Amino acid sequence: MFSGSARARANESNKRRKPREERSAAARLLIDGVETTRACTIRDINEGGARVSLPSLNGIPPEVVIVCSSEGLLAQAAIAWKRDGEIGLRFVRRGKMHLEEEFRRRQQTSYATYLADVERAKNQPSNEFSAQHYAQALIQNYRIMDLDPTREYSECELKKQYRVMAIKVHPDQGGSAEEFQALNEAYTALVQHSLLLQSTQKMSA
Repeated sequence: MFSGSARARANESNKRRKPREERSAAARLLIDGVETTRACTIRDINEGGARVSLPSLNGIPPEVVIVCSSEGLLAQAAIAWKRDGEIGLRFVRRGKMHLEEEFRRRQQTSYATYLADVERAKNQPSNEFSAQHYAQALIQNYRIMDLDPTREYSECELKKQYRVMAIKVHPDQGGSAEEFQALNEAYTALVQHSLLLQSTQKMSA
């Protein structure tokens, strides 16, 4: 349940947010920024992201570029969630259509980093791989919460940011059930991480 002040912020947020678009359109996902693209269908477009349907999720990196000419949409996006034949995108950066080459170059760098991380994980012992996987999951959770992954946050700070994000992605406020679920899971994981750090610091003191 939202408090009175939260409802007021939600109402104000609704005024600023564009309504979720129900129509669908053909689009392209730029995977490596060079040759590899995936034809897809984009739905539920709003200021912060969209839902994308495509035949296979294999080989989709954590970040992609989405291009939809009919909607004038060009955006670098992080994968917020995945399910059968669909992914949720959170827009990291949007630009005008004539900037596609610039976005392609950025995606080349992002994809090269992703491949290097995958290769390192293959060559690491299982315990190092687990640590790497944990770190990658943390970064993804920070992105979902719209937080800086290079710093640590207290439980109080996480709760405050969760409330801000909940207003943006709650289904009653124009978000989707998948986005809200991803937010809840990210918040829970980051709170657990924060508590673990506190416990470790106390033991080391």
